[in-house]
Amino acid sequence: MRVTEYLYPESLEAALRLLAAPDTSPIAGGTVVSLEGARAPRLVDITRIGLDQVTLGQGELLIGAAVRAADLTLETLGASPEAMLIAEAAAGMATTPLRNAITVGGNLAYLCGWADLPVAALALDASIEVQQEGAAPQLRPATAWVAQHPRAALPKEALVTALRLPLKPGARGVAYHRFRASATENALVSVAVAVTVAEGICVEARVALGAVTPRPVRAEAVEAALIGGPLTSARIAQAVEALDVRVSPNFRMSPKARTRILAATTRRAILEASQRATGGQA
Repeated sequence: MRVTEYLYPESLEAALRLLAAPDTSPIAGGTVVSLEGARAPRLVDITRIGLDQVTLGQGELLIGAAVRAADLTLETLGASPEAMLIAEAAAGMATTPLRNAITVGGNLAYLCGWADLPVAALALDASIEVQQEGAAPQLRPATAWVAQHPRAALPKEALVTALRLPLKPGARGVAYHRFRASATENALVSVAVAVTVAEGICVEARVALGAVTPRPVRAEAVEAALIGGPLTSARIAQAVEALDVRVSPNFRMSPKARTRILAATTRRAILEASQRATGGQA
């Protein structure tokens, strides 16, 4: 679609007002536009409205929608397990030039099959903040976010404004692993894991899978098998046997091969997360 106007609002309120008009769409890094072309003739640039900040609040890490993937580092996000998982997910995104363009909001809103941040958000029990003109900000849990594509679930004037991560207490361990054919290609398998251990027992486990289905999913059977016991290598291997995901077809690799790789990647990610939670005692 031919772009007829490119607008630079200076505030969030002004951006929401512009997005409420017909034939208008937001833009930040521009990676989606480069892939699909513009979705509307009027583009509203959201890079100057204060959404490029990272804020550490009481029990919460807030990452603005215009923060670039290249800036999702521990130096920027802090030293929490939640920050570590986001940083690991971002570090392997695409190529360095693309990481300098990809934004948090775009990666969440586009929700392509290989997107990394939705997988990490699902493992961290995160929420996505969405705003539109004349309405209070809404928080959509990551579970609901991936259940239905945002294009179908949200009104077209809605704007993703932040990713909100709860900072949970306790002995926490996280890990993000992916498999791809080369360092510059999209992931064929991605796994995000967050576990909490108390007195040597796993009391919470979230295992999110990406790139193997149209949208990220949780491996709930694996999670259930992990909770209630120690995270030993043998117990982790047994839990991974409960994987019951039907892998989508992909021209690069057969579903059978990707299923095997998914199991191996899941096992490695859980093992690393458990070692981080227990100080290497798994």
